[in-house]
Amino acid sequence: AALPSWYDVAGLKSLVGEDLVREDIVSAGKVNAAGALGTYADIVNGVSPEHKDITIEAVLPHISGKTTGIQNGSAPDMWRSDPLNTLVLEKGIVSVTGQQLFDIGMEQKKKLNVYLKNNGFGQFDDIERPLFAAVRRLVEYKSQAILIPMVRWIVGDPDKDYETPLGVQKGLGANLLLGGEALDGVTYEWVNEFKRLEKESKGRFIFAERTTGVEFMQLATSGADGWLVLPWMTREASGTSDQRAGLNGHLVIATATGGPVEWIKHGINGWLVTPFSFEHMKRNTEHAAEFRKIIWAFQ
Repeated sequence: AALPSWYDVAGLKSLVGEDLVREDIVSAGKVNAAGALGTYADIVNGVSPEHKDITIEAVLPHISGKTTGIQNGSAPDMWRSDPLNTLVLEKGIVSVTGQQLFDIGMEQKKKLNVYLKNNGFGQFDDIERPLFAAVRRLVEYKSQAILIPMVRWIVGDPDKDYETPLGVQKGLGANLLLGGEALDGVTYEWVNEFKRLEKESKGRFIFAERTTGVEFMQLATSGADGWLVLPWMTREASGTSDQRAGLNGHLVIATATGGPVEWIKHGINGWLVTPFSFEHMKRNTEHAAEFRKIIWAFQ
């Protein structure tokens, strides 16, 4: 997204000057910014091991020899809540108990609820209910729309039936927080759907459209019981919100792609979800051919 292609080469030259649009970065009548930068860079870094492999396969195959992958990270001291940081300093991280994590999370959830109210987003009526959250930019490949047919079920009562994409299910009895600004055409339609569902599920579902700043993310990742990461396979280079929730001892449900596959142990500290077999997602094994098929299937 940040490194586009220009098909109007003459127009680009008039905009930035001919010396920046040299003939050796023009190919097939267009200028590809990523390709141009890659040609002159000493090292090209993917922000996760999977991102490296996808860059080599589908984005910059002509410079595979100088492409590497270093996982994006999040600073623990910055993203752990203050009470958890204090406890870690006092006792050491291996001595923190599950009960302490739960108690700290509940206090952070209360602070998050106050923040939401004070910033005009409303508040959850019952914060004793489990809270699932997903806060990030709304763009098509991040696929938050997958939740639209599931909101009523997620926030629904456990003694009532709800239609879901997988048939009729009892309600989960949870709260749901989604946050993010719409950044492309299709996501503006998502916003309308989420706002309609928010009105229908008042006090149980909050859609926070204006979510900028560190404070909101700190409170969301430290207060949510479960964190949701839902992008299309092979299209999220890394992502870091899942790490921040994990640093606070919360469980993550994530598509098995990008950053989450590097740290989530399925069924232990979260769950990885894929429509493909997990074997097919093993990039550097005998299953590499299947992984390449998945990359191009989403092109």
